[in-house]
Amino acid sequence: MIADYDLKKRYKITGEYDVENKVMCFDLGTAEISTYRQAKDE
Repeated sequence: MIADYDLKKRYKITGEYDVENKVMCFDLGTAEISTYRQAKDE
């Protein structure tokens, strides 16, 4: 779903809300690596 997904990184995914059907839709192909917060080390 997300190309080159890395478990140790966080991603920002924007979505759209369909009011009529009360559904959130997310396009995982447009995911961006988020540098706002660092992922916790395991």
